Amino acid sequence: MRAHGNSPVGRRIWKDTISRNFTDELAKLKIDWGDREPPTFHEIRSLAERLYDKQGGIKTQDLLGHKDPRSTALYHDARGSEWIRVEVGT
Repeated sequence: MRAHGNSPVGRRIWKDTISRNFTDELAKLKIDWGDREPPTFHEIRSLAERLYDKQGGIKTQDLLGHKDPRSTALYHDARGSEWIRVEVGT
């Protein structure tokens, strides 16, 4: 293994580096997002956490590498992007 950028081997990678590289790679795909913004790295990570949690049997806190469960809880919050089903009586 060898060092990449500002992150020596064995050290954590700066989160800004991950986000920036994700954005750069996504731009290379040349996807037409129309009038919408492409998803961020953390939006994709949040979606993954919620999908794994829904699947069950997976400790998403461990999967995300969080020491504090409050950090995982932030990823679990869909921030209003999920559909809300409303039951309507007949």
